[in-house]
Amino acid sequence: MPDDKLHIYALDVGQGDSFLIKTEDSKYILVDSGMNFEVIKEIQKVLPYWERTLDLVILTHPDQDHVGGFPKILEVYTVGAIIYWPINNSNLAFIQLKEAVKHGITYYALTSKNDFRIGCCTYFDILWPDQPLDLEKKIDNVNDTSLSFVLNVGGFSMFFGGDLGHDLEEKLFSEKFYDLDILKVGHHGSKHSTSDRFLDLSRPEIAVIGVGENNFGHPTKEVLDSLANANIKVYRTDLDGTLDIEVSDLIKVKSF
Repeated sequence: MPDDKLHIYALDVGQGDSFLIKTEDSKYILVDSGMNFEVIKEIQKVLPYWERTLDLVILTHPDQDHVGGFPKILEVYTVGAIIYWPINNSNLAFIQLKEAVKHGITYYALTSKNDFRIGCCTYFDILWPDQPLDLEKKIDNVNDTSLSFVLNVGGFSMFFGGDLGHDLEEKLFSEKFYDLDILKVGHHGSKHSTSDRFLDLSRPEIAVIGVGENNFGHPTKEVLDSLANANIKVYRTDLDGTLDIEVSDLIKVKSF
């Protein structure tokens, strides 16, 4: 049965990111959806069998390994609202998502001026983008459009930055102080994210990497070495499977 604690599930969807957040008052929030429909099976391991509603879905950016499962999610679950930027992008799953939104799903395109709360006490501090994105322009580097935020509950904080590059990661945390509990490692452990300076600025205790087996060389040795040198405990979905991060007075991490 659901409890009154915050749970963050790092879903083992192969290559890609997908996180399911259960708030203390049992609101369900999905952040990204992995490469394909594998996400449905992983969500069903977590949600009570009778639960067919996701209160909020957040899409960081339209790469396939973040958006690929959303068309099926919209078939299986009732979605309360979607947060994303409907930019000009040719990814088929992303186009299907945009078409579904046109037919009645509430959506919000947020910037750093649009922090919000869901339920009693789960706060989202939006850090990026810092201004509206151009919906008509074809954007070459969609990684740096990644909607990035800090999840705050009580004294707990976790950063979700999609595939944001290290220059922007450093910029955000040099402008706004956070002493993170958990870092969702950017871009699956790519060398283009998670610099030593960023780790110095954000100071996480735990790092979680969403990644598949032998995919694109992720996570890289450079990033793993940086995390080890900073004495950060690392969990990986390719090695640990789906993770249940339970947050109360202590942070407990278990895999299943």
